Amino acid sequence: MILRQTILILLFLLGFSALCGLGVWQLQRAELKTERYMLFTERLKSERVEMSELVSASDVTWRPVTLTGKYLGVNVLLDNRVLNTQAGYEVFSLFDIKGYGTVLINRGWSSNDDDRSILPKIPLPRGDVSLSGYFGPIPASGITFDESASNIERLSAENFRVQHINWSEIGAVLEGVSLKPLIIYIDAGGPGALKIKRKTPGSGADKHQAYAVQWFCMAIVLAIIGLINYRRR
Repeated sequence: MILRQTILILLFLLGFSALCGLGVWQLQRAELKTERYMLFTERLKSERVEMSELVSASDVTWRPVTLTGKYLGVNVLLDNRVLNTQAGYEVFSLFDIKGYGTVLINRGWSSNDDDRSILPKIPLPRGDVSLSGYFGPIPASGITFDESASNIERLSAENFRVQHINWSEIGAVLEGVSLKPLIIYIDAGGPGALKIKRKTPGSGADKHQAYAVQWFCMAIVLAIIGLINYRRR
């Protein structure tokens, strides 16, 4: 009997600790996302800077920037992107920045005209242009089940279709181009901009706080059940 009670108490303590631990973990995630969101809002509101001022910056995500250079005529089409219930591509074009190097420019969304076998018409400005926008992260995409499978599908000499942005894979198929791992999301109406309808991300902290409350409530319920059973014995 004593052994059985001891095992039950240990299981109760283990379950209670696990539930509290999950609650604390969710609160930590909420704090982390709040800090990231504050960084995001602060940087987007900061003054727009020239690309030359950010050459040595270690972390430029969400920083607004102006740059001058030219499109190289090579497009990376991120597949399965939906705008207003219509399927299409998110278009990333290679852009050579004067005095810096080549980066990817997120130009917005383009329709695939409900036919993935036809290459969409993507107009491209010629010559030197000046752009404004901000540095952004790699866009979220679907889950990759087979890492060994090729992610890049060549549609033409200058157009590639991908399911997610992978720097090493993209760099491997580019001939004579050294691509820097940076994405610049240009402003609507700028040279080369397509359909742009971007949502400003929220912090997402409230979701984790709600999860934390659920885990703590479950811990309290378990504690009440354990105390009731203990008193009955």
